[in-house]
Amino acid sequence: MLSRARWITHARGSLLNRDTRLALTAVGVDFIDLPAFESNSAGAMHAVMEHSDMLTVLPDLIAGSLVESGVFAVLPFRLPGPYRPFGYVTHEARQNPALRAFREGLSIDIRRANERAREICERAFA
Repeated sequence: MLSRARWITHARGSLLNRDTRLALTAVGVDFIDLPAFESNSAGAMHAVMEHSDMLTVLPDLIAGSLVESGVFAVLPFRLPGPYRPFGYVTHEARQNPALRAFREGLSIDIRRANERAREICERAFA
């Protein structure tokens, strides 16, 4: 069924495009005609998904927030994918109380959003 589905992907050469292809290959989809729709614009991709039956592969954090909006659903099919940590870089001399508070607040917000997204996605697999 996955090989016959119509797919939305991010632009060729992007990490999400590559991740989609690698994840599908990892679960045995040897050939897939990607994409039926390709875009660099998250807004365009959301609009196409909202008005079609097309599929895409997204990280839990993004998928969770889309499901929470009430318009989208997660299919109960987990694909393997790489873990990509992220962070920010700043010069040590620029550390000040405001930047430390921003960093701590950002860390809390990201952790909460990630936990919420994982809960939403895990409910799809229950």
